Amino acid sequence: MNRPSRSKCPHCGGSFPIRNSLELNPVLRRVHAQCTNTECGFTAQGFFQWEFELSPSGLPNPEFSLPPSPHRIKSAQVKCV
Repeated sequence: MNRPSRSKCPHCGGSFPIRNSLELNPVLRRVHAQCTNTECGFTAQGFFQWEFELSPSGLPNPEFSLPPSPHRIKSAQVKCV
């Protein structure tokens, strides 16, 4: 399922899709993106990382966990008061 790029090139504002990525671990990927504007041609490398759990999995992997989001922690504290 390909979706249009939602990232914009920081130089020309053109579409800036991820061209490839490499999984470094279950929560971190190295990504390479390239501007589709041939006059611009900007390319960059960055990282895509999962940081917080917003909702628990119905099929949890016991070898994988993320900390709950700060918002979720705050909501739980408010409910306890």
